Amino acid sequence: MDPPRQGLTRTIMISGFCLAILIGLITFWGIHTRSVDGEALSRETREAAIPSVDVVRPSAGAKPYEVVLPASVQGFMDKSGLRTEPAVISCIGTPISVHM
Repeated sequence: MDPPRQGLTRTIMISGFCLAILIGLITFWGIHTRSVDGEALSRETREAAIPSVDVVRPSAGAKPYEVVLPASVQGFMDKSGLRTEPAVISCIGTPISVHM
């Protein structure tokens, strides 16, 4: 009985060794392809990184454009629209005089 058990153990060891080599090769291939893609990406990024700057200098003179609003704009607080006379408020039949 000893020889078949030794052959089975040897087959398991060889299969495990082959599986470990296969996993190592797949891992190496994955890391290598990512590294190559990363290098290509950084090369393309450097080539595309052309700085372009528009320099604008101020000039003295009138504004070339005028902002035209679509409607008339009035101030939020218009003194002529404020009520200055006292108002009478009726509360449960009793008039209350309030100055607004």
